[in-house]
Amino acid sequence: MKTALLFGATGFIGSHLLSDLLNSPDYSQVIAVARKPLAVSHPKLMMLVGDLASLPALKPQLVADEVFIALGTTRKHTPDEAEYYKIDHDYPLLAAAIAKGNGARSVFLVTAVGANAGSGVFYVRTKGEVERDILALDFDHTHIFRPSMILGERDEDRPRERLFIAIWGVLNPLLVGPVNRYRGLTGDQIAHAIAKAARHQTEKIRIYHWNPPPPPPHCFGRDAVRAEPTPLTHICPRPLPLLPVSCYLLSPPSRPKAKPHPFKGATTMRYLHTMLRVRNLDVALKFYQDALGLKEVRRIENDKGRFTLVFLCSADDLEALKKQPSSRGAPLVELTYNWDEEKYGEDRFFGHLAYEVDDIYATCEKLMKAGVTINRPPRDGNMAFVRSPDLHSIELLQKGEPKAPQEPWSSMPNTGHW
Repeated sequence: MKTALLFGATGFIGSHLLSDLLNSPDYSQVIAVARKPLAVSHPKLMMLVGDLASLPALKPQLVADEVFIALGTTRKHTPDEAEYYKIDHDYPLLAAAIAKGNGARSVFLVTAVGANAGSGVFYVRTKGEVERDILALDFDHTHIFRPSMILGERDEDRPRERLFIAIWGVLNPLLVGPVNRYRGLTGDQIAHAIAKAARHQTEKIRIYHWNPPPPPPHCFGRDAVRAEPTPLTHICPRPLPLLPVSCYLLSPPSRPKAKPHPFKGATTMRYLHTMLRVRNLDVALKFYQDALGLKEVRRIENDKGRFTLVFLCSADDLEALKKQPSSRGAPLVELTYNWDEEKYGEDRFFGHLAYEVDDIYATCEKLMKAGVTINRPPRDGNMAFVRSPDLHSIELLQKGEPKAPQEPWSSMPNTGHW
């Protein structure tokens, strides 16, 4: 039998899902992580109290076959967008990353209909970014559930939601054809669908919508509650005709404030060098020095790693270079020669661009909020790697001394390669 790890067990969907998992014969243990103790007692249940800040300390206990994430907040509870993003993006991502590092093979994530990392709507963009970043963790099986309006009685008094739930009771029968994926479902219906999906895992990635529209001849789909959900590869590639109203229920309507582009206002960056791999160092130096006129300013021989690094500078930049720290001079070309023969394709001769930043943690956080995956997180407080949309590697180096290790970076695993 399997072990399930559940985040968000006190939430509306999570509480129903906890019951389904505890009552399933497929699981011998269910580990539930919540902000406060649960009023539930069950021989299978292992209760852990934790949140984003304390989660790394719980890492040794977060060992499971499958991880279920039903985390989320509301703008009423969390009006600050930075804090909202931590709960709806950073916490699910860290939870999934720790579970994956501990051997979990499957992840089940609840987001929202219309989730889109490229959206201009904060709520929809946040849901899209957490989907993208958890997909990048490369679980054996990733299941993403995108409900619209979530119906049912809450313990908490939410007058606005009660109003819209009542309206949805009238609207539901009218949401047919292209808009029927916006029909509301109850929390227990969603939980049942998640539990059912856990019993039928064949594809690597499945994204579930409720009541998808009748498909054209080249696509197919079925009602996710009544039957198997529609997988990502079979969702018909046509635009949705309206923005899900449920976005505004969790993010109350207000006049949006003008926000700078996510890449603007980033911490100061200073260009350092471009790294290029070479097959024959002598031949390469003949080209860069004799033909182009660059000057060698530093060389590193690494016996353990079996490579040589040669840093070159143009004659016009030599005077400026003398005024800089010897280990962080700029602008330079770095030639990397690996002593053991390695066959590079044309796309592997280019290594990376390197930039020095004032605050590597702040820089990486801004990049993540702008939709950039941190391929090599700054676990050491000194170095990180990201990739451009064209898959060029960018090295980021902390200015001066490395920063002290800090969460969530020190526990964040690598994503892909760079």
